[in-house]
Amino acid sequence: MRVIASIVLAFILGTVGVVFAVSSSAGTSDPNGPVLTIGGPKFAGGFSTVEDTPVTIHVRATPRVAGEAVQLSSVRAPNFCQFNAPGGNSGNYLCKPGIADDGTYVLTVLGDENGLPVRHSFVLEVKDRVGEQLVLAIAMAGDVHAVSDPLPMQVTLTNTGTRNVIVSKGLKDEQLHLDLVFRDSRGLQVRARELTGAGHAADRDGGPPIQLRLREHGLGVPRPAVPVEVLAGTASGSPFYRKAVIHNLHDFYGLPAGRWSVQAVVRLGTSPTPAFTKTENAEYAEAPLNPVELKSQVIHFELTP
Repeated sequence: MRVIASIVLAFILGTVGVVFAVSSSAGTSDPNGPVLTIGGPKFAGGFSTVEDTPVTIHVRATPRVAGEAVQLSSVRAPNFCQFNAPGGNSGNYLCKPGIADDGTYVLTVLGDENGLPVRHSFVLEVKDRVGEQLVLAIAMAGDVHAVSDPLPMQVTLTNTGTRNVIVSKGLKDEQLHLDLVFRDSRGLQVRARELTGAGHAADRDGGPPIQLRLREHGLGVPRPAVPVEVLAGTASGSPFYRKAVIHNLHDFYGLPAGRWSVQAVVRLGTSPTPAFTKTENAEYAEAPLNPVELKSQVIHFELTP
């Protein structure tokens, strides 16, 4: 007897505040075999989580004919995901992505109904924890301004996570007013007239490494290291926060009349581990640092003649 089975994936958050969504394309190895599907419009977009945030993905096979058994297994999953199928037409993935496991992964579930194989693949996205913790934001009063008037804006950078973040040295002194990207109605881009001021680095990676005995390696053999700085999290009671108040954007950007969009973009390097070594002059972390690009929300506005 041929039985059509469906598979439903649900989720449990390992950490409050992480939002999940799923999308995948069902497929069968046997065109006459059972069909595996993911139910519910809320699953559009694919699973997503953050580094160092465990998640359990529940798998359930629901046959259309009551009492039929569907054998579940997994043939494709990252090393930090373990699949368990105790029986009863159910199973689960226990995924524990580490600090350096950001990326996009494809997981594949197999179902077998009376010898007819079927498979279903879906996406798990692991986001960089630093990119989720550090929030870059911009603010502008009103969306229509005369081009001859001063054009004020505010840029903020905040560590909203509980943990400290280790980043390439210089971010604390970042000239946030130079990190704005404007686009006109034709898509043409406008950047700041000056992009090499002190403390500003469009592509900061910590600079060339030096050889240093690092504390996280027991101060043993010297390893390549770069200077870093620590951005305190909320657990410290005094989290990192930077604000730049720009009184007139026209002082730094050439913005004629027209319709515009603006977004702040900051590039930096982050340490894959929370460990660092402090010397008399600076703090260092093992090289290389991971590149991260922070982006604010996009604001649309119009400059009138």
